Amino acid sequence: MTTNEDGHTKKDDDLKYGGPKWSEQLRFAIREAIAEAVAEHQKKGNPVYFTDDAGCLCVMMPDNSCRRLSQGEVADLNGL
Repeated sequence: MTTNEDGHTKKDDDLKYGGPKWSEQLRFAIREAIAEAVAEHQKKGNPVYFTDDAGCLCVMMPDNSCRRLSQGEVADLNGL
């Protein structure tokens, strides 16, 4: 195993703030937190809004059915 000038191993550097492993772990933790929050929100009977790959606003209902919102529905959400 290689060490750098301050005596830390390459693996130690990966786990430092901003290192590749640290960044990977942070992304994983964020995804997990979002998934848990969405699941809890749905369990309470609330719809979940998201954008699809085309950038259109969609809604997922508590029964897991999904659909794109119409332009009118988007305008209503925006208070227009």
